[in-house]
Amino acid sequence: DTLDHRDSTDIVSTFIPKAEYTFLSSAHGTFSRTDHITAHKSALNRYNRYKKVDITPCTFSDHNAIKLELDS
Repeated sequence: DTLDHRDSTDIVSTFIPKAEYTFLSSAHGTFSRTDHITAHKSALNRYNRYKKVDITPCTFSDHNAIKLELDS
């Protein structure tokens, strides 16, 4: 609701509609997608700077890394 209220969107969901998990709770043994990169919806169309999004497994943390590639 907050994203809609601010007319923003999650860039990761835009590029990867069925995105992988970004967080592992070892205490509960559950996976979830708690990490996001947000931007105003108009920025997606106007600037077209967002080129690629990757979710990269991280062995030293309970969060996976999100990499956003921008066009310079």
